[in-house]
This record gives sequence, structure tokens and C-alpha cells, in this order.
Amino acid sequence: MNNLHIVLNNFKNDARILRETETISKLNIFNKIFVAAILEKESNEYEDDLYRSIWRVRIRTKKLSKRLIPQLLKYFEWKIRIVNRFSKEGIDIVHCHDLNALPVGVALKKRKKNTKLIYDAHELETERNGQKGIRKVLSKYIEKSLLKYVDAMITVSPSIQEWYFNEYNRKTILLRNTPDRIDFNEIDNRYDLKNEFGILGKELLFIYQGRIASGRGIKELIEVFKKVNKDKHIVFLGDGPLVDYVKSNATTNIHYKSSVLSTEVIYYVASADIGISYINATSLSYKYSLPNKLFEQWQALLPVIVNNLPDQKYLVEKYNAGWVFENPADLEGFIGRITKKDIIDKQQGVESAKNELNWEQESLKLKALYKNLSLLCST
Repeated sequence: MNNLHIVLNNFKNDARILRETETISKLNIFNKIFVAAILEKESNEYEDDLYRSIWRVRIRTKKLSKRLIPQLLKYFEWKIRIVNRFSKEGIDIVHCHDLNALPVGVALKKRKKNTKLIYDAHELETERNGQKGIRKVLSKYIEKSLLKYVDAMITVSPSIQEWYFNEYNRKTILLRNTPDRIDFNEIDNRYDLKNEFGILGKELLFIYQGRIASGRGIKELIEVFKKVNKDKHIVFLGDGPLVDYVKSNATTNIHYKSSVLSTEVIYYVASADIGISYINATSLSYKYSLPNKLFEQWQALLPVIVNNLPDQKYLVEKYNAGWVFENPADLEGFIGRITKKDIIDKQQGVESAKNELNWEQESLKLKALYKNLSLLCST
């Protein structure tokens, strides 16, 4: 049996798919696990490792503009090349990551009898931030028309689960973006952000890690840390379009660290005192998100400050593993009042979240799904 994962990125730092394919490989169900992605600069077209065989599709039309019609031409070239190759490979389970991979998976399912199709929606696909006009209309039409071919659907938060059930009467499997469980006793000096930025022992370090972009509270957090006492520091860890903005606003207590390997993120995070997960609800997808940074910060044994998005608010309150702020205007006073005693008071809840919200627990659902679908393929 063979398994194919389809994703419209270069598959270099996609932690979710890396984690999923490694887990599936260890089930020893498949002769081979393929990943079909897209070739970008500084990537290899073909790459094999212990768990998967990766093909990054070279797009001849890539130099065309980013207007809708040229983008569709690029997409159709990508789709045709994947379908032509893998219709000959005998794929038994096709796993489509995000909506843009779903038409490719459906085309492959139609070519081979008894192929099973998984649709893994990494966010609320038709309600993405910034999606509007004809692109939004097209995405809604495509998703609604292709869901009938899907044998199993995966989502990333309870609110998105509920949305798909209400919108399409579709039951889904919840598979949250939790990291591997990591145990460590002390911070390796290589990852010590306090040491790197000269932060003293009595001072507190807050951390935001992830994409440095609009809609994620970056500018709001910078304004807050300009006003609080200078014994409260924040470090922004990651890359994105607002990096220059962060750098231009760096002061004695506002710091920037460029992105690090996904396997090292939690070790850097663990050198801080408090995590921050701040997502502006500028779209329904953002409102219903459950960011992986939240789980990474708990895995690093940090209590977390979150804004009142429904799913992250629920988990913070359930485990008593951090604080929820309802109004951005309250954030300055909120951060200014936090003490080391407040952090200690949250440790029991943080440890419970760490022990329960990790990939070892979450992956059990993925394993069960693949075992069930593989039995159906063989009948």
C-alpha cells in the first residue's frame, strides 16, 4: 500500500505535516509515503528521508503574474503533473492538506477504485484572513462540491469542527497542532534568550513566537512594552513582513530574534517566563484558530497570556494555565501587574496542559483513522 500527502508549499518547515507523516510511517502500513509539494528557491526537487519520499513539483509557468488567471494556470500545471505521476503509483490513501490540495486528491480518487481520501483543513479554509471577492466565491464552491468525495475530514479546533457540522452537516476529526512532549531540566546556554539579550534574573521575559505579521497583535504588543516598566521584556521570535517594524522599535526591553529550526523552537521558548498568543479576530478563520504557539509555550512550561478567542480561552481557563484578557486596552495594566509569584501560581495548571496536550496523545486519533481506512482499502 502507498500513501500520498499533497500540499501547496515547499514542505521544508511544515511542522504539522512532518509530524503526521512520521507518525503514519511508524505504523508500518505503507510500502511508501510520498509528499507532493511545490519547488521553490533553495529547495531540492527530489528528497528522500527516513519517513517519506518528497517531490517538489517544478512549475514552468511560475514566472507568470499573481493575478487570478495566471495563478489558476500555475495551479492547473501543478495539479496535472501530480495526477499524471501518482495515478501510476497505485496510491491507496490520499491526504490533502488544505483546500487547494483537495481537487488534486479528488482527481486521483476518480482514477483508482477504492482510493480513500482525507481532507485535512489546517484552518477554516473558506474564511481565511484577507480572502474576498471571486477567490472566496470560488473556494466556497470548490469545497462544497468536493466534500462528497472525502472519506474522512480533519480539523484543528473545536469551533471549526462545529462550523463544518453546521455548514455542511459534516462530522470531522479534531487533530490539534500540538508538539511532541519534551522533558528538560535546565536551559542549554545555546537557547538562553535572557543571556543573549542581557536580561537580569529579577526581570521577566515575555515571548511571542511565530509569524511576524499583521493580525497577530505585533504592533499592539510593541506599544504596551514601550509603556511598561523596563524590567518587563518581550522578544519576538520568527520571520515575516513586520520584522523591520519590530527591529525599528527595538529598545532596552523590546528584542528581536530571527526564526530558528522548528525542532529548537521550544528550547528557546523555555528560556522565557511567560508566553503570549495574540491573534486579532480579523476573519472567522482567525477567530476560530487554536495556534500551535499556545501548545509550544505550555510544552516549554510557560503560563500563557491569550486574547479571548473562544478555543484558546477555553483551554487556558480549563487548565488554569495562564490569563485571558478581554480588551486590548487592558493589556498594559495587565502585563504591568504580573509578578513571579503569579507565574508560580499557574505552574500546576501548566504542567497538566503539558502532559495532556501533546502529540503523543493527539496522534492516537490519526493512528486510529489510518488503521481504519487501510482496512477499508484492502477489502
